[in-house]
Amino acid sequence: MQKTKMDKAQQALHIAHENPTLCMRERDAVRKYTSTIRAEESFFKQKASLQWLSLGDQNTSYFHKSVNGRHNRNKLLSLTREDGEVVEGHEAVKSEVIAYFHRVLGVDRCLGF
Repeated sequence: MQKTKMDKAQQALHIAHENPTLCMRERDAVRKYTSTIRAEESFFKQKASLQWLSLGDQNTSYFHKSVNGRHNRNKLLSLTREDGEVVEGHEAVKSEVIAYFHRVLGVDRCLGF
């Protein structure tokens, strides 16, 4: 509904672009539409949080899919070195990360790796 009002106000303003009343009407419609979109986004975030709270700590497929999805997003499968070479594999990526930070930070030795 707010989007329709905003669209109509913008169409009217396009025809009579110097009309101050239409400018104010369009500005008001954009504000209301933006506010509506933000409220809708907040609602869906809260709804997702409630779903997580009700299902997340149970031993459910929802919980496992969520954890596995996060785990997969956080994986670092390959790196592209500064010279353009692609480094793949856990140990190779690990070594390249350590070497990179040694070069950047000037660390002489890396403890525990």
